[in-house]
Amino acid sequence: MQVVPVDSWSAFQEIVAGPRFRSWAFRGQGDARWPLYSSISRYLLEHRVDPGAWAEQEERILRIFRRKAHLYLAHVPAETDAFQWLALMQHHGAPTRLLDFTWSPFVAAFFALERATAPAAVWALCLPEIWKAKHKFPGRKALVTEDELGLRIPGNYERFFLGNEVPFVVTGEPLVMNQRLVAQSGTFVVPGVLDRPVEDVVRLPEPGTNRRQVRARHREGPRRSDVQLLQHEHHERDALSGTGRDGALALLRAGVPLGL
Repeated sequence: MQVVPVDSWSAFQEIVAGPRFRSWAFRGQGDARWPLYSSISRYLLEHRVDPGAWAEQEERILRIFRRKAHLYLAHVPAETDAFQWLALMQHHGAPTRLLDFTWSPFVAAFFALERATAPAAVWALCLPEIWKAKHKFPGRKALVTEDELGLRIPGNYERFFLGNEVPFVVTGEPLVMNQRLVAQSGTFVVPGVLDRPVEDVVRLPEPGTNRRQVRARHREGPRRSDVQLLQHEHHERDALSGTGRDGALALLRAGVPLGL
């Protein structure tokens, strides 16, 4: 892990505007301690819903929204376009498994610092690393690629996500983007399971890598900068540790205010 201290807004600009974070997506959070849980994960965990009922609850929330949306909206998505429905629900504040990310580190910084009263965070995810991942699903001999898991494909939401069986992450936007997504240069990160935050899913070993190999790698240290932490604290700088897919995850942590 590499720790890069950031002690000014100009330093932050220099870091995120350089080639290092091209093709990364960013998410700002007002507290650096918050994990990357989706709104439906937070809802299910906070209300202590039995995990055995999570799929049913998620499907029920979507079903109710679909049945009543036409009463309030002039246009609604096709019934089979789950991604479009989830994005619409996200836009109106309903709990979904979508996490809002943005291609702009500055949009993410705004949301991180807008109402922050504690050290805030800008999470960064290297999407090309996510796109290369392959996943093993029960009953399937071949590994499934990120392209094959995409939520734009009809039936994929029910086929790969609702079961909450396999930890993976996909990214993207629905075919029709709403005004908020466009204005914020938005994209979505969508986890395949609800009981783990995205940062834990990204850190999981690839299929075919056994635990012994992972432990050995940890003892030797990361081959590259596995998890990067960019941090700024007014009074102290602390190092947070972690392991992960090579170069896939970063956390930019900022004290409040950042000196804009």
